Amino acid sequence: MSHDSTLGRLCALCEPVLRLAGVVFPSGPELTILTGANTPEEGARKLLDAGIGLVALKQGELGSTLYTTQGIASIPAYKVTEVDPTGAGDCYDAAFLIGLSEGWPLEVAGLCANAVGALATTRLGPMEGTFSREEVLAFMAAQGRPLRR
Repeated sequence: MSHDSTLGRLCALCEPVLRLAGVVFPSGPELTILTGANTPEEGARKLLDAGIGLVALKQGELGSTLYTTQGIASIPAYKVTEVDPTGAGDCYDAAFLIGLSEGWPLEVAGLCANAVGALATTRLGPMEGTFSREEVLAFMAAQGRPLRR
């Protein structure tokens, strides 16, 4: 099976899910593969045009970028010494969804999600990188960006 046909099958499999999604949390490569776009920015625009309300592009040590029909927000990264990135994206997603469920502004949810994702990389393993809310808030404050809802 060719690489192109595998990608085509993957996109066809994801398409029904994307039609129902209100929020998508891709990395850059995931975004371009899913949309067939040349750049993550172009991919985010395609998803927004298709009716997705928020594309939160995870960029690792570069932070994240939030795309909505109202605009784009670049959310800065936190500085940590990375031990293992396994699970950091999932931790980011969970923290962002908590922020949304609590009614936080998108930029605040993104900042908290970046902090949680960064903290997740400081421990070895996918489940060891979880932290309490108090630990996340203390980390954010120590880096000069206390959570302000």
